Amino acid sequence: MKIFTVVTIFLLGLMSCIDEDVFEKSKRNRPTGIYVVNPINPGTTLQGDIQWGDGTESSPDQAFVSLPPNSSLDSIQIQSITIPSLAWVEPDYRTIYDFNDIQTFWVVAENGIDRRQLDVSMSVGEFERQIKYGSLTNYWFPIGQFSDGNNYFSVGEEGQYTPWANTNVVAAVLNKATCIPSEFPYPNGHVTLTTLYNGVAGSTVGSGIAAATIFVGAFRANGANFLPRDKQRNNTDHGIPFVYKPKGLRFEYKYKPGTQVVEWVQGSGVTKWVAEERNETDSMEIWAILHKRVYDQQNPANTKFYRIGSAGFISSETVEEWRSHEITFYYGRQEIENSIEADPFSYRVAGINKPWAPIWVHQFYTDPESGVNGPPIQETGNSSNWKYTTQRILEIWGNNTDTPTHLSLNFTASAGGYRYKGAGVNPSKGHDGSTLEIRNVELIY
Repeated sequence: MKIFTVVTIFLLGLMSCIDEDVFEKSKRNRPTGIYVVNPINPGTTLQGDIQWGDGTESSPDQAFVSLPPNSSLDSIQIQSITIPSLAWVEPDYRTIYDFNDIQTFWVVAENGIDRRQLDVSMSVGEFERQIKYGSLTNYWFPIGQFSDGNNYFSVGEEGQYTPWANTNVVAAVLNKATCIPSEFPYPNGHVTLTTLYNGVAGSTVGSGIAAATIFVGAFRANGANFLPRDKQRNNTDHGIPFVYKPKGLRFEYKYKPGTQVVEWVQGSGVTKWVAEERNETDSMEIWAILHKRVYDQQNPANTKFYRIGSAGFISSETVEEWRSHEITFYYGRQEIENSIEADPFSYRVAGINKPWAPIWVHQFYTDPESGVNGPPIQETGNSSNWKYTTQRILEIWGNNTDTPTHLSLNFTASAGGYRYKGAGVNPSKGHDGSTLEIRNVELIY
């Protein structure tokens, strides 16, 4: 009896010393993705775009979903909103169907205290025949700062949906940006893409070349995601909702190719990566791909990306004055593969599932606690790192009669950037970087 009393007193004393904060519930409540059942074709899913504010009433997170023409905003079904494990959404989005106006939701953290406002807006056919901000001129908003206090930018308007993304948040670790307005540091002028060189990062992780790129989609990373090399492409979500079949793509450009291309290849011993100079001129590249994407949230392995059409252009020619150029879309496997002979400059996008295939999507992450699938999410307690699946969604051939669901479009100053190869700015050796200037992007029908 005395032993029992002593043990009881000891346990009660021990329990009184336990710090409840050790078992504090998570504060994570940031939404990272939204998926909507396609009202025109319920067998497919549309992926929206989320842009983060402060999560407050005055600066809410915003989700934008573009629906196919003839969709009704009276009967929309949100399939899922991707949120951290054990968080929840109020009200239940499965009970909301009317999106004629903005619908406001709250993402509530596991602790039941931290809340973020998420405003969801849907549009029908808006910006679909042409790409919003396609002039690539005079529409810029800040997305971060260098250590000198100057901003770096993305194309679009602050607080508004923009389909355009770039990799500045990673390149900024060099205190430079690969995608800037022509009147930088002021947010005015057309897009200027300049390939950068970073020998320090190159020798350690093989990322010595920051190939300048602007594309439609989203870049889900920041400076902390600069490493490792084999995960960097995972940060890029190519593609925006799109339902039309253009004949071609027209744009204006100027290009100054760097004359000393460097490629980072695997080394040995302490030096993991070495820079090998190639006696060749750099090349610019533009490619566009039309997909029919069929998402499977419950079983990501069943997600299919059907290639319907594609167009491409590669050139190493110096173009000092603005030049208007058009590239052709080819539709269906036979026409796309035959374009290698008919249109040599489109060759890199003529195939699918090649080591150099431009579409590289690690679309789904499976939360180990909830089993929920969705886009990349931030690691628990670490706002700088993201989790990804190791699954790459492979393309398969679609039919030229299929209706697209997504358009991917990419402009880069160094066509070999996917191989960490290009001509970057390297003052120590007197090397100029490749510079591509772009404006007035227009789809031709």
